[in-house]
Amino acid sequence: MIKLVSRAVQRHPWVILCTTLVMTIFFSFLLPSIEMKTEIEDFMPDDELVKASFRCLRYFGGAKEMVLVRVEREGGGSILSPRIVREMHLVESEIRKISEVNQSIGFSTFINQACLMEFGKDLSRCDDEKIDTAMADLLKEWNQSIVLLSSRGEKDDLEIENCRISYNETHLKIMMKVHGLSRLRSIMRKMRTNCFEWYIDFRNKILPSKELDIDYRISARIEPRYQIWELGRGVFKNVRELLSHARNRDFGDFRKDVYLWIGLPNQSFSYPVHLENANLDIDGNEITISIPRDELSRFGIGLRIYSFYLPAKLSDFRIGTRCYRGLFYTPCGRLAVNSSFLIDKMRRMNERPIIGKIQDKILEEFIGMRWEDIERALEEAKGIYELPRSFSLKDVEGFWRKIDEVEEKNKILFLKPPLFDELRNDILGLISEDRRSSLIVVWLDRPEGYKEDLELNGKILKGLKRLDERCQHIKIDATGDGIVTLHVHEATWRARKIIEPLIFLIILLILLVSFRRFSYIILPMVSLVVSLIWTFGTMVLFGIAFNTIMVAVIPLLLGLGVDYSVHLLHTYRKGIMEGKKAGDAIAIAVEEVGRGLFLAMLTTAIAFLSFLSAVVPPVRNFGIVLAIGIFYTFLHTITFQASIRYLLDRGKEFGSSANKRNLLMERLMMGFSKGLLKHGRYIILSIALVSVLMLWGAGHNRISFDFKDLLPKDDPAVELFDKISSDFPHAGHDRERILIEGDVASVETLKGI
Repeated sequence: MIKLVSRAVQRHPWVILCTTLVMTIFFSFLLPSIEMKTEIEDFMPDDELVKASFRCLRYFGGAKEMVLVRVEREGGGSILSPRIVREMHLVESEIRKISEVNQSIGFSTFINQACLMEFGKDLSRCDDEKIDTAMADLLKEWNQSIVLLSSRGEKDDLEIENCRISYNETHLKIMMKVHGLSRLRSIMRKMRTNCFEWYIDFRNKILPSKELDIDYRISARIEPRYQIWELGRGVFKNVRELLSHARNRDFGDFRKDVYLWIGLPNQSFSYPVHLENANLDIDGNEITISIPRDELSRFGIGLRIYSFYLPAKLSDFRIGTRCYRGLFYTPCGRLAVNSSFLIDKMRRMNERPIIGKIQDKILEEFIGMRWEDIERALEEAKGIYELPRSFSLKDVEGFWRKIDEVEEKNKILFLKPPLFDELRNDILGLISEDRRSSLIVVWLDRPEGYKEDLELNGKILKGLKRLDERCQHIKIDATGDGIVTLHVHEATWRARKIIEPLIFLIILLILLVSFRRFSYIILPMVSLVVSLIWTFGTMVLFGIAFNTIMVAVIPLLLGLGVDYSVHLLHTYRKGIMEGKKAGDAIAIAVEEVGRGLFLAMLTTAIAFLSFLSAVVPPVRNFGIVLAIGIFYTFLHTITFQASIRYLLDRGKEFGSSANKRNLLMERLMMGFSKGLLKHGRYIILSIALVSVLMLWGAGHNRISFDFKDLLPKDDPAVELFDKISSDFPHAGHDRERILIEGDVASVETLKGI
């Protein structure tokens, strides 16, 4: 085959030249279509686990691209300062204004939400004290219980000795120790009452709206189980009920209930709500109240909004004991009036001018309200709780007399909603351990094309730079897959601008020293350029992108391909010096050197094709491109370059003076060969020793894969990635995902899960 090529070069050089030119023009038209693309995910191993991971991204948010914005305090110091948090909030607000930003979250996001919950206004309108409070509430590790009245001295009967409030994910629990509670019946007779309450007053400091600025009281009540008479129920039903209780002898029975007294804003009274799902237990002198948190949330304590719970911050405690005294200090609590009957009668009385005024005066005297106040309160209570079937004077605040009450203003019980600890971990993930820096996580709508993605990340970086110049107390930098890709892309172009001209210059210098003739310098370079055009055109046909690793293609092909030209031209020059004609000399050079060059090309291509065993796709593509490129350099050396050389020298006569010209490289190699012959033993021994040393080193070589090794070492975005990993350990929790694909919307699959 090589012999046929040599004949073709000698007989049909113009055919080879024109064919090469046509193919080169064809590949040249493909070059603008080459995709300049370097993405981090391209360097991930090509196996099923990695593919499943990418499918997870596509299924659950793969259309978003994440950018990490690090915020540090200018000059160092803690970022937990109201001034710094305000600027962080400003940065995040400005980032959200960028049209391509889908959403963002940062430390100031949570502080802003805390300010809205606790103070009803956003961070920008809160003073320093409120911002400090919001930060403390989010970052502090709150206990799930508090102890009240832990240091009281001597107590009288029925006074609370101590109180403990605790909670878990489902219930609030109150435990009271009451002095002399075991003697309750004798104390009732002594005090001429049959109804007691032990209570805890408090306020919730977390107020998402002014309407929830409520005074609360949770009370444990002991009272007679049955009413004697209920007005509005009818005489017959009341008499039948009395006879039934007399026959059963249960008039002396007592009941234990839990009530929540609610004092609405701008009202001077409270009204009780019976907590039907609460449990009250009395054991000796101890009272235990257990209330479901879902029931409390209905009244604004840990408010539930759909499936989301707000925290509650209970404080301003007052703990006490009181008893019911009734009308004119008589125990009339066993008389009740039907709710519908009472409201209807009072409404009718209010319609009469004189009787309505008398009614209002009586109501103001005993409960501090007029009829219109009661009617407004009933309207506001709609949808919050249902009215009880009957009312008694026990439902009126003014008929209760305090026996004992103690304030605990400085204690706070923070009711964490479910998943609050996970939320706190997310907050901690956005601030460094030393509290000197914070993260803002930005999600971008990923554009369709690679070029558009680079432009978007460039736009984000320019916007952050303007914000950095605008903010006085913080400094901003950013990283992310897109930003690293942008930096790698820019680094690739910078490397090409240095490496490609440098390698061309070095090869030109070598050819100049070796041949000292213009055509012998330019012709190999033209052949190599044509080979590169064919190689990159083939990349377009195969759909292979030009990434950062492909920067090495040009130096490798130039360095390896120029060898073929040097061997061919030296053999050709030797034939010319021996007096052969140009046609005979080029044919002999192609035929003699071509076989060796073919074997060299073949072994080199096989070595490059061994990259096909790599698990990283760009490495496999790199091997394919090099194998194709080295074949093109060989082909153009023995065809295109040989044909041009023949056409340039055809018809020329080379005199005998050419035999006297001795090239510099030949003289150098002659001296080198004499040195080898003279010191052969020492050279063999030296090579053997170095080989043993290198073999030992190869056995201790570390084998690993880290895609960071493929990234620029001194790039600020890459360094920031590493810095974030070390400074924000909470942000780097390892998460293992289990991907289930197929018919997941079936009962069998859900049971299997």
